[in-house]
Amino acid sequence: MSWWKKQPIEQDNPEKLNWGPVNPDLFKDGACIHIMNCDLQDTQKRTRTINFALDKFKHFAEHLPNETKQIFTFDIRGQLLSSTDIQAMKEKVEQIPNINFEFEA
Repeated sequence: MSWWKKQPIEQDNPEKLNWGPVNPDLFKDGACIHIMNCDLQDTQKRTRTINFALDKFKHFAEHLPNETKQIFTFDIRGQLLSSTDIQAMKEKVEQIPNINFEFEA
């Protein structure tokens, strides 16, 4: 049996995921950088991605040094996202300390 089949995954509820240990994509200059490449072309997918990123942020915050900034860099190459869509995603996290959403096209 494959390791991923041992735990049921509730894809629409990231709070119920068994997150396990943390493994940042990059840790540099006091920042934990997460690289995310996912489909963000409709509101439902953006909401799901935001929820996933926020739960990942919470989990990592428990294991990283205090005051570590977490940067989520979204690879949006080839996707048709308006500046309004991008701004709406950024606004979801702007009041949370030590988190930032960035977008690379």
